[in-house]
Amino acid sequence: MKITIIITPFIADQPFWGRQVSKLGLGTKPISYHKLSAEKLAELINICLNDENMKASAKEFGERIRSENGVEKAAHSIDKYLSSLKNW
Repeated sequence: MKITIIITPFIADQPFWGRQVSKLGLGTKPISYHKLSAEKLAELINICLNDENMKASAKEFGERIRSENGVEKAAHSIDKYLSSLKNW
């Protein structure tokens, strides 16, 4: 499955992460919720559904993430941290 994204930032670091998503080719450029309309949203959805480069980037990025075995690494890090607390 290839999932792309539309980001409508409204606080804190969301504009930054929206730009990162766009730079990686994983979604459209972020759009302020003040500028978002039904027509603009429909246009952005159409881009996400039909932009072959964006879908290819999403597929490649997803494959990279799945290959990292993140859940196992996170569990190991949490276990290591909790074990270190026992030594206090």
